[in-house]
Amino acid sequence: MPHADAGPAGIAAPERNSRAFPDVAGITADSGGRYAWTLPFAWLSFSFSFLAPPPTSVPMQVATWMLLPSGTAAGTWTALVLAVAGTAAYAVAGPGR
Repeated sequence: MPHADAGPAGIAAPERNSRAFPDVAGITADSGGRYAWTLPFAWLSFSFSFLAPPPTSVPMQVATWMLLPSGTAAGTWTALVLAVAGTAAYAVAGPGR
């Protein structure tokens, strides 16, 4: 059952973020498991920093997709692309050694 604040895809922002954010780590896990945490940490730090400009342009909406409301197309598509890319990268390459 979709949340009350769910967007057109029926997925609320916290659910969207919790499904896609681990796949950001999956993208870097095959490059070396030791540093797989760096991309998610850096992306999250940038999104929540006070130095980031407001997400008015599409590139900034993609960069701060975790903060966008659930009805925003840029946030939903970015999360979907990251989820597919992370799952595929981890499935093909597996964890780094």
